[in-house]
Amino acid sequence: MPYEYTTDCTTADDRAIYRMRVFAREIKATTFIRKCSGISDFAVAYGYSTIDDLLNHQGIKFYKSVYDSRPCYYIRLDGVKYVWTSTQPTGKKMY
Repeated sequence: MPYEYTTDCTTADDRAIYRMRVFAREIKATTFIRKCSGISDFAVAYGYSTIDDLLNHQGIKFYKSVYDSRPCYYIRLDGVKYVWTSTQPTGKKMY
């Protein structure tokens, strides 16, 4: 199931972002790229020429978690969290 870009921490509900961070675990960039759609468009929209340029950004981190009761993956880039969520809810309250 593909994960689609949903929001970032500057526009999302603060409580949902906080909970997402509590449940987060760090993952490899390759896992993020395999699971999330639109990463190329995201990279270009944020000023990177290619995905590789984005991946080579110093300090970028990739995580798996839960956002608003949906499984999610997110990037932490320069202090901002960019969130990709599943199109299907988990079916249970995660927090």
